[in-house]
Amino acid sequence: MMRSSWSIVLAAAACGGGSASRDAGSPAGDGGGFPAHGASVLELHAGPSRAGAYVDAAFTMAAAATLRLDTTFTAKYAGAAFAQALYLDRGGARDLVIAATEANEVSAFDPAGAVVWRVNLGAPQPMPNAAEGANCGNINPLGITGTPVIDAASGTLYLDAMIRDNNAAHHRIFALSVDDGSTRSGWPVDVGTALKGTATPSHAA
Repeated sequence: MMRSSWSIVLAAAACGGGSASRDAGSPAGDGGGFPAHGASVLELHAGPSRAGAYVDAAFTMAAAATLRLDTTFTAKYAGAAFAQALYLDRGGARDLVIAATEANEVSAFDPAGAVVWRVNLGAPQPMPNAAEGANCGNINPLGITGTPVIDAASGTLYLDAMIRDNNAAHHRIFALSVDDGSTRSGWPVDVGTALKGTATPSHAA
């Protein structure tokens, strides 16, 4: 998908806890966008329907009765998390749980909660900011709000971050490697610049 397209789709979900949609396909499942039991969760509610439901056929009342809190999972991160955490099943390699926060921190954890990698994408935007017409409800500061999207084929995590840079707020779309959190070549994209038809790589503060 073109970088400018990702910019429009991701930025539209950045303030309000929504998510972008992947450009094609969905996790394996029942054909309605829901994942098979144990499958990767690559986007909000594990499917593109945006119906507000997250359905797993294996999660029955009987199965729920046997669930217990895993006290060995001790993942910690900085900032409020409005974005849904994602799960990447890597087929025998180290699986990942990926979380993004309003502090513009993105963390990948192993199944025990140990940090595999962690990156900070820049200073978040203080809210509200009446002088700049910026407000996003009760979210303060505003960083990564929308749920990221994983492209499993390329091993890339896409997300929108609101960044305070040069005394101004910038929506920037990042493409990060799921292996180590490094930023892919040619990214991030500044949404304001992209929508003006002059998309160029930008850099977080």
